[in-house]
Amino acid sequence: MSLACLMSLASGPVHAGAEIFVGAMHHYITPKRTTAAKQIHNNGSATAFVRVDVMEMNAKGDLLPAGSTEGILRDGLLASPSRLIIPAGGSQSVRMIAMGDRSRERYFRVRFVPVPPVREHGFAVTAAEEEAFKAEATTAINVLVGYGVRVVTAPSQAKFDTVIDEAAGTVTNTGNSTIFLRDHYVCNQPRQCESPITDRITPGASLQLAGPHLTHRFVLQEGDGERPVAIPTTTQR
Repeated sequence: MSLACLMSLASGPVHAGAEIFVGAMHHYITPKRTTAAKQIHNNGSATAFVRVDVMEMNAKGDLLPAGSTEGILRDGLLASPSRLIIPAGGSQSVRMIAMGDRSRERYFRVRFVPVPPVREHGFAVTAAEEEAFKAEATTAINVLVGYGVRVVTAPSQAKFDTVIDEAAGTVTNTGNSTIFLRDHYVCNQPRQCESPITDRITPGASLQLAGPHLTHRFVLQEGDGERPVAIPTTTQR
């Protein structure tokens, strides 16, 4: 078997091997749900062996002191399975389950880390298979890169209160859970718009819209609800 070689999404593969693709980098578990599914793909030519780590962080993305665990935070988030063996050209589903305290919004980083298929990493391989891999590793170039995905779990009793100030050109989240501006188009004429993006606004934060003389169109997602919004920005800021 060729040595697994996983490169970043931006640069793409340089050597033959495994190439994982995690898709969306942000996931939101709404107040009425407890789970989210994520499909991990291997677009490469060799089997990918992947460890799944879960870490809790704050809204700014700073890790909390608890550190990381492999696949589970018992008062937080469970990622199952925590070990993936994905054949070349295949995929495997990981289920992320919100656990414990949901009185407030919580933030997690789920990392998909390619690792050698050795017993110390929790893979069921024989001693002979492990030695064969180590022997091959001494003659091949190995670039192993992990991918971190942000997972937000909404409070079970979520309060959504979005304040849109057209004069100031701001969208403010005064609720207790993240809101999303999906398919956000910035247009200077009805048919002349930039490529759409998705903005997220955490509780207590505001988004300043670009202007002036532009129109912002997006779908405002508040938990399980959504509605279209159009905001003209006519004031020079």
